[in-house]
Amino acid sequence: MKKLSAMVLIFGLAATCLAQSISPAVVSSAGAEGQAGAVQVSWTVGENSVSTLTSSTVVITEGFHQPFLAVESISSYDLSAEVKVYPNPTQASLWLEIERQGASVLVITLIDVSGKLISSQSSTSPSDRLEFDLTGLATGVYSLHLVDPATHASRSFSVQKIQ
Repeated sequence: MKKLSAMVLIFGLAATCLAQSISPAVVSSAGAEGQAGAVQVSWTVGENSVSTLTSSTVVITEGFHQPFLAVESISSYDLSAEVKVYPNPTQASLWLEIERQGASVLVITLIDVSGKLISSQSSTSPSDRLEFDLTGLATGVYSLHLVDPATHASRSFSVQKIQ
């Protein structure tokens, strides 16, 4: 009887216990998470060299910061306009000529390699010629982005500023 009672007690406890679960957790010396609108950033200070093993059903990766990343869709809309950027490379002024159908707003931004906004202009004309003055900027590579906010159509150019 004691054996039966002990077995019932053991099986009863085993049935009510929960097993371990695997969830994303990080044990590191430094790190943080932040969110602004739809953008979420998380980071940790960790290993600089990791390897990944894969099979048909399992992926195992060394390292400890492995956030879930699911890309549902990426929409790409090409800006339907004829765009000329010249001279490139340039020492002083950068000219932008735009020929397009319609007269929706077009936002043009010049950004440096660190992501800092250098200049921003708007165009509402189907045919426009804009100047960006680069004389006070450091030598380097800059990005020129053209975006139609209504359709999210865009086009980007790399611009080199020389001495």
